[in-house]
Amino acid sequence: MTHAAHDGHTIYAKYTEGSITKTATYEISVANAPVSSVTITTHAAEIGFEEDYSISGITPTVLPADAVKTTEWVVSANTVNNDYTWTGTKLTSGNTEGTVTLRCRSTADNSKYDELVVTVTGDPTAEFTPASVSGYVGKSDDIAFTYGNMSDTSLISITSSNSSIAEVDEFVADAGEGLVTVNFVAAGSATLSISYDGGSTLDSITVTISADSVTALTWSAPTIKVYSGATTTASDASSWNVHYTMASGDEGDLSYGEYTLKLGGSSITLPHTWDASEDGKVLSIEYGGFASPTTSTVNVTQTLQAVNASDTSAWDYTFTAKVWSAAGSETLDDKAWTMSGTGNGYWGYDATKGQQFGSGSNPYSALTLSSSAFSGTIASVTVYTSGAKDINATVQVSVGGTAYGDAQTITATNTDYTFDLGGKSGTISIDYVNSSSKAIYIKEIVVNTVSGSHNIANVAGHEAAQKAVVAFAKAFNAAMDTTSGCTTNMSSAWTTAKAAWTTFESDISGLSAAEQTYAKNLIKYATVQWTDDTDEDFSYCLERCLATYEKCVTVHGQEAFMSDVRTFAAAARITPLSFVSGNGNTVAIIVIISMISVTAIGGYFFLRKRKEQ
Repeated sequence: MTHAAHDGHTIYAKYTEGSITKTATYEISVANAPVSSVTITTHAAEIGFEEDYSISGITPTVLPADAVKTTEWVVSANTVNNDYTWTGTKLTSGNTEGTVTLRCRSTADNSKYDELVVTVTGDPTAEFTPASVSGYVGKSDDIAFTYGNMSDTSLISITSSNSSIAEVDEFVADAGEGLVTVNFVAAGSATLSISYDGGSTLDSITVTISADSVTALTWSAPTIKVYSGATTTASDASSWNVHYTMASGDEGDLSYGEYTLKLGGSSITLPHTWDASEDGKVLSIEYGGFASPTTSTVNVTQTLQAVNASDTSAWDYTFTAKVWSAAGSETLDDKAWTMSGTGNGYWGYDATKGQQFGSGSNPYSALTLSSSAFSGTIASVTVYTSGAKDINATVQVSVGGTAYGDAQTITATNTDYTFDLGGKSGTISIDYVNSSSKAIYIKEIVVNTVSGSHNIANVAGHEAAQKAVVAFAKAFNAAMDTTSGCTTNMSSAWTTAKAAWTTFESDISGLSAAEQTYAKNLIKYATVQWTDDTDEDFSYCLERCLATYEKCVTVHGQEAFMSDVRTFAAAARITPLSFVSGNGNTVAIIVIISMISVTAIGGYFFLRKRKEQ
């Protein structure tokens, strides 16, 4: 029996008969089909620097089926400047980016192959440009970063370690640069991290957030200078120009109600009515817990007192004026005056010039007229001189041996000299010093005296009358501030002042008859409702009001609208009010009125400062 085997190239034969076995072999050659293609399923791969890539997992397909199946792998091309190592089954990259092309080819036919391109890239990189970030609650910021070796920017991930403090909003990236918007939610710190394609953190920075705060607060601090009872309103605050600056750089203007107004460290609201106890307190503003360094010291110096006349009839006084006038004789009134002089002059009379003492040829170098015939308190002495011509002499008045006021130089154009004594007693002396060979002329001497005084009880009540008087004085002075010398712009100013008087009369019309009388007596006689008078608050004083009013009426001919409390007959003025004594309960005053001005008070009310003469 014959049995044949085929192993592809050798045929084996074996024959057995009985105990005899015969074998034989025969070599044959079988021709393979030509290779038509070599294909692989993986054509692209990516590795980083100094990384390996193995082809062991790739199985090539060689067609047709009866073709030679063996293949080999070779490097067919590269763009990495040969910076790689190839073992035949494993590619190891260097540190150069680019591609290495691996070719799988048939060992039977090298023209039949397939290729795999391995891309060599560096590791993904990303870096925040700032080293750290800080900001303020409520703000946001765009934080810059750079990146590399990232083929798909959608795979970039930027996260916050605490979104309740720093919240990542959105980011944009292009051409290796990007910006991420971070919202500053709350005070504190958080870490911002960047990664790629789920990989490890490539870079991180700390974001520190602080609460915003006011760093500067400015305002046009007002001058608060008022009398007690005056009110500052919210509309007054519109001119205060309050401006704030924040630590974040934000700034802006504030209206009243947005900031806190403090007086002496305590909050107040507008409208606010000022009280005497607030004098000297500091007015300031606060915003966001920050106090303005600029402040205003409140000045409430014009304080109304409850100092009133309980019995208005007690305003009646006895007033006396002793007047000497040249009457064609060489004697003075009731021979009360005596004369002594140095020189050889004579005492004569000139019907035009008045009483004449001495002459050009027989002058008096010094002359004294004296009298002790005046009882009561002497308020003032006025000497009227006429026909002085070019005389060079001075006149001085003394009472009880004490000179009052400055010596006055006699001139041809100024012929009346009033010496305000303020209430003195004693012998009156009128002294002349003549330094030229001229006569001394005297036309008239007027001595104003007063007897009678009244204590004003410091009792409660009557504030309404006082405030009405002060309101009128303020309004009158404000009107006069628009004019000059009772002349320029006088028409409208006087109309305004007259309207203020009408308002005053309306204000007191609801008061009792005694209160109305008291209010008008304050204007007529006294200014004791003021507790203080300084150079700074003269513009509100009643003294200035009355002095201005009297001058406008008597000198400049304006209409007298206060005739029910004041009568004007002459321009001569005296000091009508003088403190005699005072304590915490009573104030004694002497009211002095010149007979020349009838019931006119004169130009000056007693205050420590006088605005107008």
